[in-house]
Amino acid sequence: MAQPARIVDHADDQPGSERKLEELLVRPEAELDVLVGLQQNEYDLRVFGMPPHEDDGDQTACLFYPEVGLVGFPVMEDPLKKPLASVTAGAGLPLHPQVMLTMIPKTAHEPWLATVRNTLQAFSVGAAETTRKVVVPATVADRYDHAELRMRIKSLRGLAKELVRATVRMKELITQAHRMAGLIA
Repeated sequence: MAQPARIVDHADDQPGSERKLEELLVRPEAELDVLVGLQQNEYDLRVFGMPPHEDDGDQTACLFYPEVGLVGFPVMEDPLKKPLASVTAGAGLPLHPQVMLTMIPKTAHEPWLATVRNTLQAFSVGAAETTRKVVVPATVADRYDHAELRMRIKSLRGLAKELVRATVRMKELITQAHRMAGLIA
């Protein structure tokens, strides 16, 4: 729950600016419990293991660690759980190069989550423009020379950005369809 505040602090990294993480962590324990309860009403914690890497046969894909720590990714909502389902977001923290703890909206479309699992590596390099650094697991760094690794990271980042663009477009089309059907104003 504190990770988004850390991201805001990272984006607003200016001398004298208020630190959102510190602001959050000094709140009374009872207030933090209420905030956690509200999160639990809307999100489930799930652990995702990484799938086999497409290019490396028996190797398992590895997560990277963006400097902001949190990995965001698109999630389709299930129309059976939410009548005007659309696209929302999930977030994850890499715990290990092959394991990510995620916060998934309870409205998530379960079949979509298999797609999410296969794209977590791309999102773990940091699709946000503010991500300038990424920590590379030693097992990956040992496998590739620096030039090839840079190329792979750029390729993964490009894939993540393209997935975000496609998902944003999908969300726009869903909203447009809802308007045309008279479901929203």
